[in-house]
Amino acid sequence: RFSFSAIVVVGDGNGVVGYGLGKANEVTDAITKGIDDAKKNLVRVPVYRGTVPHEAIGKFGGGLVLLKPASAGTGVIEKK
Repeated sequence: RFSFSAIVVVGDGNGVVGYGLGKANEVTDAITKGIDDAKKNLVRVPVYRGTVPHEAIGKFGGGLVLLKPASAGTGVIEKK
């Protein structure tokens, strides 16, 4: 017997973002729980000209998150 975990990030496009973790026996249920958890953990992120104002690095355990300013229209870039 196993379960699925989903890490979800939500945002409104205006500098408010949140992240959450959902765990359930079905993928869709895990995603739904992750979204609900993310909506409870919202924080404001500074936005300057449509992007973050400076580079930021977050590390925890084996995970690494890098936020870099981008030119207008770039969108989200994910790297494994």
